Amino acid sequence: MEKQEILEKIKESKKYKNLSEEIIEKEINKYLIKNKEKKINKKTIKEIKAILHRLYASYQTNKKGKRDQLLEDLKIDKNNIETINKIFSTNRSTKERLSIYFLRELKSYCVARNGDG
Repeated sequence: MEKQEILEKIKESKKYKNLSEEIIEKEINKYLIKNKEKKINKKTIKEIKAILHRLYASYQTNKKGKRDQLLEDLKIDKNNIETINKIFSTNRSTKERLSIYFLRELKSYCVARNGDG
């Protein structure tokens, strides 16, 4: 099985279809270098998918198309906070931290306005 074939098999999965080919190729190459003697089969693809899930897919939401549209919207109005927050919400890790970022900004704003910490 060729690298391109492995890439195509991985991209068939709904979870990985929106992950960039460069990222997938990088992980395929790292896997193949580390496992030179190993025969490439379905188990290989499963192991590479597990690596991709651990490193990348577990943080993505199902909003890739929406994120692309939001990025286009942001090009029109670079200071639109609502659009920026929606973009951050397309990644699970960032989405979880939005409230923390908001509270820090609110505190900074209050300190700047009132002069106390």
